[in-house]
Amino acid sequence: MEKLESSQKLAAANWGLIKLLIDHKKIDDSQKVWKKYLEAPGDEEAARFRARVERLMIIHMAQQGYGEESLKLIDKKLKKSAKDWVSLDLKARILREVGKLEEAAKTYESIMEGVAKDEDIRQELRDAVVDDCRYALSSVYIDLEQVDKAAALLKTLLDKDPDSATFNNDLGFIWADHDMNLEESEKMIRKAIALERKQRQKENPDSKPESLKDNPSFLDSLGWVLYKQKKYKEAKPYLQQAVEQKGGRHIEIYDHLADC
Repeated sequence: MEKLESSQKLAAANWGLIKLLIDHKKIDDSQKVWKKYLEAPGDEEAARFRARVERLMIIHMAQQGYGEESLKLIDKKLKKSAKDWVSLDLKARILREVGKLEEAAKTYESIMEGVAKDEDIRQELRDAVVDDCRYALSSVYIDLEQVDKAAALLKTLLDKDPDSATFNNDLGFIWADHDMNLEESEKMIRKAIALERKQRQKENPDSKPESLKDNPSFLDSLGWVLYKQKKYKEAKPYLQQAVEQKGGRHIEIYDHLADC
């Protein structure tokens, strides 16, 4: 327990300093701190915390405008093992972050193909990794305005898990946003809201149903699909409920409410 707490504290301290240096554009200094932390002695638990810090560092570097530097760090790791699926997944995320969408899509596709053939991974985990990539890739395809490809991936995920609130909402929203299958989209989004409401009630059995607020993103989806069907009076309350929640105060949702 003491070793665990020590590893946690050391990781938190190093990550805090690395983040601070990146935020202040002192990227070289941040890498010196990282290298020193990386070379510090430690057991398997310490190694796991170092891996978490490294992932946070790479993502934060990309978010702060150091995308190329982030990609170089990942490629360095991939040279050691082409089957490092975790690093390859991180690379796909960073490629999307820096706007290299075509490369991000190809990277996710290569992960899906590679993992499916990797017999060193148990089947259950292989399926989970492939599904995670499908979901991430669907968002990349939306960024690329390849709606049919994104929808196909989400349909595949829904076939496997028809009661996923997330998949129902996402496919419904994508179709609605592109004026496709509006009636079916509305049904899917309403199903998503009902599924999540049921889950929240299960997690909070002592709460009254009316006290449990619906997911603002799902409310936005419902308001938007109703708007697309020109049901403006019906759409407006859902969009208002969305922005009234802290989690719903996003530009896109305010934009939908303004349009309505």
